[in-house]
Amino acid sequence: PGEVYTSILRVTNETDRTQTYYIHARDILRVSDTGSSVFAGRGEYEVFGLAEWFEANEGPIEVGAGETVEIPFTLRVPENASPGSHYGGIFVGPEAEEQDLTGAGIGYQVVPLIDMQISGEIIEKAQIRSFSTDRLFYGKPEVTFNTAVDNLGNVTVQPTGPIEIESMFGTEIASLTVNETNGRVLPAVGEPTKRSFETEWKGEDGRIYFGRYVATVSLV
Repeated sequence: PGEVYTSILRVTNETDRTQTYYIHARDILRVSDTGSSVFAGRGEYEVFGLAEWFEANEGPIEVGAGETVEIPFTLRVPENASPGSHYGGIFVGPEAEEQDLTGAGIGYQVVPLIDMQISGEIIEKAQIRSFSTDRLFYGKPEVTFNTAVDNLGNVTVQPTGPIEIESMFGTEIASLTVNETNGRVLPAVGEPTKRSFETEWKGEDGRIYFGRYVATVSLV
């Protein structure tokens, strides 16, 4: 808290003509079960955000065809910043054109993400909310497991670990990995933040499967 972080954003124009870009920061509200970041609106700030700390030349910034420019930016952390993980994205792109009457402006933006951890009382705490399959009985060995995780702390967690499948004879027949892409669960704001991870299992070709199977998940 109270410190200033500075860095450089490199922006490359990959088109064949000069482009004008604009820059602003937004906080991340949450991460969806598919891994997409859901952002706050401009001027909306979150407890675990950092957009309000962001300072940079917001544009217009002209970049020639094929050129790269370096844009310095600063994150000015306030003295009363809450400890734990803070998230945001830097939006870079041409602003959509204003329409005089009706219609819509069309624009695009690329968004590098910032993940900053503020020192202080760090709480790492998570739990498995549920572990389930899409149904109880199967005619063939093609199963979708759903592991829902609650983040009860103030820092990001990246839960991962095995799902071990055993036959009714106690023989391990498969071991899968939950969250192979290292997806994150954001910190809790007032209430736990939940995210679900799907893991697919498909049996080996030519092998006969029957009877009762038990799946056990272990996360760290």
